[in-house]
Amino acid sequence: MSDNPTRYVDEDGSTYSAEIVPPGDDALGAQYHVDLVRSSTDARGLDHEQRLTVGGYPSWMEAEEHLAQVETALEKDSLTGWGEDAARLRDQPDRNAVTYLAVAYPPDGDPTAVYLLAIGERGVTGARIADGEREPVEAAVERVDAAFALEGDDAGLVAAQVEAERSGSRTVGTPLFAPEDRPLRHVDSGGTTHWFDVAETDDPGTHELRYFRELDMPDGATRRDSYPVMPLPDDDPDSAWPLPGLELYLQKGDVYMAQQFAHDVADAYDRDFPDPLDIPALYPRPEYYFGYGVSEKNQPSLDKERYSPIFGRIAPPWLHPCLPI
Repeated sequence: MSDNPTRYVDEDGSTYSAEIVPPGDDALGAQYHVDLVRSSTDARGLDHEQRLTVGGYPSWMEAEEHLAQVETALEKDSLTGWGEDAARLRDQPDRNAVTYLAVAYPPDGDPTAVYLLAIGERGVTGARIADGEREPVEAAVERVDAAFALEGDDAGLVAAQVEAERSGSRTVGTPLFAPEDRPLRHVDSGGTTHWFDVAETDDPGTHELRYFRELDMPDGATRRDSYPVMPLPDDDPDSAWPLPGLELYLQKGDVYMAQQFAHDVADAYDRDFPDPLDIPALYPRPEYYFGYGVSEKNQPSLDKERYSPIFGRIAPPWLHPCLPI
């Protein structure tokens, strides 16, 4: 087998090559056979493979001679060099054909997450669609399941993509199963991830800039929330004029100023973005900050405030608001 096999990339992005397959438990028995291979990646990021066996030989050397002929024809005349075999290869079944299944995991957890699984003979590939409290996550599963059942795979995949973009699990336009070049993210000292990204709204075909937070919990679950910042004319991040400034604050680690800037922009566009001090905690646990003050008896005291700029304001009651010295 050549260390640098000849490959041809067609106009549709599929790649054609040839290779020798060693003897195995197949119809050709104990023979080396030469396969023509067509590889492609679909719009959702899943890989597909078609094969056509064009010869079987009792020895590696004979198979290698045939492979050299096939690769030379491909290199010299592209797919024309393979003649009718190129068309026959395109008609072969997909070796990576999959069945789709939307599932919530953990099944009895709250919070939980919904995944779209692509199940095939070669394994299972998963894409996270959304996570959070159980009720909205189960609703997302039902919407995706309904699209697959009533309208077929294409509609189901579109529905899953919309849910993933709306929840922030996928950047707009990034295929469900493809590795993603994420937007700029900041992880604070408490482990919460903060980022801003374009997402589709509940009104199909319309988009907005949103602020996202995500935190992995001690029990293995993930909590996430998001808030709208401004409407957008399309899904192009370049149309979100505040995005460079927002990401600059995150890059500096100044989460509060990023939230304050987002709040001011949202207010101008009549979007419901809470004051930074009122953003609820993803994992409510207090961090204490002490400041010197004077008690009612005009004695020095320490004011203890249960507020964390990382996790948000902790709801009353306060613990020991004044501690006389």
